[in-house]
Amino acid sequence: MTFGDYSNLVRETITHPFEDEVIYPSLGLSEATGKIAKEVRKMVDDEGLDILQLMENLGDVLYYANVLAEDLELSLADIAERNVESLGLSLKDIKENDDTQSL
Repeated sequence: MTFGDYSNLVRETITHPFEDEVIYPSLGLSEATGKIAKEVRKMVDDEGLDILQLMENLGDVLYYANVLAEDLELSLADIAERNVESLGLSLKDIKENDDTQSL
């Protein structure tokens, strides 16, 4: 699955209960990252790490990042490419390391 495929699949689930479109996904993104921090705290407190819960929370981060990006007329693929560049890498570097996954 590519970022474009993901965006197209979840697009119809997007709702905005606030007039300003960026408020809802920003709050959702903040909540999801807080849940990730809570799972990591549990690990630090020797309560174990619930991988499935962490995976669900990471999915929420992806969802809300996608919604926010779309509200700003950006794509996850463009954001990922820009991030790769800011890390001093190129897409060629990624493809050489792992050609089994799509961006």
